[in-house]
This record gives sequence, C-alpha cells and structure tokens, in this order.
Amino acid sequence: MNGQMRRDFVERYLARGPRWQGYLYDTQIKGQRAIRFFQRKQQRLPEVGETLDLVGDEGKSTEFEQYVRITKVSSEEREFLISGYGQSFVRTVVTAEISDPLRYTFEGNTPTPYDNETQKTGFRETVVADAAEYFGTVPLKSAAAFGSMQCYAQTIFTQLVPSSRTETPAIDLNRWRAEQHADTVR
Repeated sequence: MNGQMRRDFVERYLARGPRWQGYLYDTQIKGQRAIRFFQRKQQRLPEVGETLDLVGDEGKSTEFEQYVRITKVSSEEREFLISGYGQSFVRTVVTAEISDPLRYTFEGNTPTPYDNETQKTGFRETVVADAAEYFGTVPLKSAAAFGSMQCYAQTIFTQLVPSSRTETPAIDLNRWRAEQHADTVR
C-alpha cells in the first residue's frame, strides 16, 4: 500500500454522498489547485472546509475518484447564449480553491439551459461514514509480568489521527511571520 493509498484509507471517514446540484465547467486538468463548476443561482455555494468528491468514469471499470477539500470559494453570475436556443440563460460559475492539486484530469460539461444533462464527471457531496478502524499504543503504567492476563495503561486516551472533521486553512502565514519579524526588528 503506497503513501497515497494509506492516506486515502485513513481519510475514509467520508463517503460519496448525493449528487452536487451543479456540473464541472469544462475540463479540469491534473495538477490544478482550483476547480470550476456551474450551477443554478439559487443553489448553495460550498463552504470552506467542505469536501466534495469528483468521480471520473463513474460506474465503469475504469472509475477513478478524488476527494477535494475546499479552501476558498468565489462565484459570479454569468450569462450564456447557446446557438439554436434563441435566448440567454444565467448560471453561477463557482471557483473553489482546493487543498491538494488534482491527481487526475476530470472531464466537465458545457453550460446548457437544461439541468437533466448527464454529468461527464460525477460531482458529489460527501457524508461522514466513520468506516475506518483505528489502533494505537500507549505506555503501560507498570511492566506486565510474563503470562499475566491483565495490564494497566497510563491512559486510554490518545490522538490517533487529527480529530477535526474540517480543516481551517491558514493563509498567508509567511506574510504574517514577515510582518511579525519586521515589528521585532524596528
């Protein structure tokens, strides 16, 4: 099991949830640090710290996925005109910065006035699953005798993995450190 697979297993407290009420906006290329998608303007925007699931080739034997944690969200209302449709329509285009770059290229859709279009990439919310089991060790209160049926741990409480279900991004720390350092030099 490589490092990325181990990380994915530990983070498996999230599972695929319902379909996000929007579509990836055109192709999202491997290595990107932000994703773009469009949705109806009455739909909620994702929150900072929320995790979404991108699923390429969903339901096929070649399926691949990536959970992406949102670190920053911006949106704008855009008007689109499709030739042959005869009138314009408005969608909210959302840009969501993500904590890790995309590991795959995900195919998106072109905006249309219809919402029943098939998603090229599955775009889903996530739900907490707590499906992983965690094990750890703690020091004993005293040495256990050979063949002993009981032993006592110093404590049964320890942090196994980060306990937060959402991350709070700390942005511009280098700038903050530089400002703090500048104050001490003056």
